[in-house]
Amino acid sequence: MIRILRKYSNIASLFSEEFADKPVAFGLSMVINTVAKKFKDVPIISTNGVYKWMQKKHQGSEIEDFLICDCRPREEYVVSHLPGAIQLNPDTIDMREVQKVLQQHAFNNKFAVDAKVKVVMYCAVGYRSSALINRYLESQKKKIIDDDHFEFVNMEGSIFKWGNEKRPMVDDQDEITVMVHPFSPVWGKLLFKEIRH
Repeated sequence: MIRILRKYSNIASLFSEEFADKPVAFGLSMVINTVAKKFKDVPIISTNGVYKWMQKKHQGSEIEDFLICDCRPREEYVVSHLPGAIQLNPDTIDMREVQKVLQQHAFNNKFAVDAKVKVVMYCAVGYRSSALINRYLESQKKKIIDDDHFEFVNMEGSIFKWGNEKRPMVDDQDEITVMVHPFSPVWGKLLFKEIRH
């Protein structure tokens, strides 16, 4: 992720303060509340919280280790994702596969072996990422996977909210984009028209 963030260091606006919290469409607010109620045990972080972490990392500030994971299928991920996001298949059943991917990325980022690593998960609106976090935590409880140093948080409103707020995104070529995959025509109505792919 650091490599990707450095790539954009010449683009001053990518991590500027211009991305203040903006009101979210009523429909998306309802979906966010529904997801939070369904997955009560899944911790949530705001888009602004994630943005501030990314901004601090970009500026070289001391910050806890974190990974960002996009829990959408490849066809959605290639349209746009957060800079540095790792693509995870949202339908993965065996959480050992997810754990292996996270461990590899933690190693690649040179995180200390025993360091607590925040894992920010997102999808279109937060449902699939919450479900994946839930399956992971259940696998730990059942001792299917070993305990590890990953601390999961779901990004509230996921990429729909992030895109509506005009926060930085890149496509599969690591080019800056404003477009977001709508998931479906119905769900796409939760996105501002100008950013629907």
